Amino acid sequence: MSSLKTGADQQDSKLVWTDRPYLKAPEKGRVIIFVAVIAFCVGTFLFRQILLGVIGVGVIAFSTIDFWRGSSYLLTDEFARSQTGLSPNEIRWENVKRVDWGATVHLSPFENDSRLDAFRGVNLRIPEERSAEVESFIKAHCREGTRFLGRGFDSGGGGDSVAKSSEGDQRSEDGNSGNLVS
Repeated sequence: MSSLKTGADQQDSKLVWTDRPYLKAPEKGRVIIFVAVIAFCVGTFLFRQILLGVIGVGVIAFSTIDFWRGSSYLLTDEFARSQTGLSPNEIRWENVKRVDWGATVHLSPFENDSRLDAFRGVNLRIPEERSAEVESFIKAHCREGTRFLGRGFDSGGGGDSVAKSSEGDQRSEDGNSGNLVS
C-alpha cells in the first residue's frame, strides 16, 4: 500500500511516500516463498549440500528485495529521490530535461530517448490517488524548457506529448551504420 505525506515549512516543501508491493499483492509473496522453499529443497536434498539450499534462498530473497522492502520516494525543492533497498537514485531539478509519464514517471537528464535512460535519472511509482498532486509538484519544480511526455501531461510547458526521438538507432539511407571504413 502507498502512503503519501506532505511537509511544508516556511521555505521548504516536500512530498514523501512509500510503495510496498507486497501489501498490494500478497499472493505474489506466497509464490516467492514457495519458490524459495523449493530452491532450498533442491539444493539440500538433490545436491546433498545444505549450503546450496541456503544460497538458493539467499539469491531469491535478494533478487526480490524491492518487492519485500518496497521503495521510498522524496521530492523536495532541490531534488527528486527514490530508494529501493540500499540503492538510492537522485536527480536535481535543474538536471531534469525530460519527464516521461507512463506506468511510472521517469525524470531523465536526457532531452531525447537514450539507451542510458535505464541507468540515469529517477523512476517514481506514484499512487493513483496522488498523481495530480505529484504532477503539479513536478511541473512547478522543473526548469524552463523541460520536455513533458506521455499521459498526465498536456503538450504545453515546453513539452511534446507524443514525439519521441530514436536518433541513436537510425541508419543512413544506403544501409551504412555511419561508420567510416578506411
